[in-house]
Amino acid sequence: MASARQMRPPPCRPPRTPHTRKRKKPAEAVEGENPAAPDPVPARRLMAVVSYDGTDWSGWQTQAHGKTVQDALEARLSGLLRGQITIAGAGRTDAGVHAKAQRFHFDLPNTPLPALGLRPGHSLDEAAAAVQVRLTGLSENCGLPSSIQVLSVTPAPGGDAFHARDSCVGKRYVYTIREGLGTPFNSRYSWALGRQKVCDLEAMRAAAAHLIGKHNFAAFGVLRDGD
Repeated sequence: MASARQMRPPPCRPPRTPHTRKRKKPAEAVEGENPAAPDPVPARRLMAVVSYDGTDWSGWQTQAHGKTVQDALEARLSGLLRGQITIAGAGRTDAGVHAKAQRFHFDLPNTPLPALGLRPGHSLDEAAAAVQVRLTGLSENCGLPSSIQVLSVTPAPGGDAFHARDSCVGKRYVYTIREGLGTPFNSRYSWALGRQKVCDLEAMRAAAAHLIGKHNFAAFGVLRDGD
């Protein structure tokens, strides 16, 4: 005799109670009080003054093929501060051109600086002093070639708004020409005319007269942002 298998109804789950998420009420401003402002970010920009003999360098600015003063300074700073450091100079010098007091700026990384021996919470003046100690002096102490010497490192005047190029108010260029033959002691820092040759002062005065007055020197300026 065959027996019929009784089919049991599937178990029923109790209906879900709709979940209502409690929303936080917006904070009410108290009359007479200003909302809390975020803490200001401390300035991290430093300004340095550097002197260099440009004879053996391909100029100031970084180039794809050629060693430059900027490359040497950035490599030293990046190793010292344990991060990629980019500098900006007050101006650019060509290959073989020297500088007595070139200004440039750079920003400290937003990380601890154990290589400088600084404790957390150090001031910008302490950081500048620590960088200066490690960048100035003899080449075997400062980690720079003997033809490059950093003279000082200080907090940038005006904080992070300072820019070595845009904040510059003047530059002075000196061209030294020697009549006749030069010597090994001045050949790097002057241009010798050659044997028995002298300057034609009248022709030089006539040429210089064209510079007097007001002229359009836009071609020598910045044409677009980032230049």
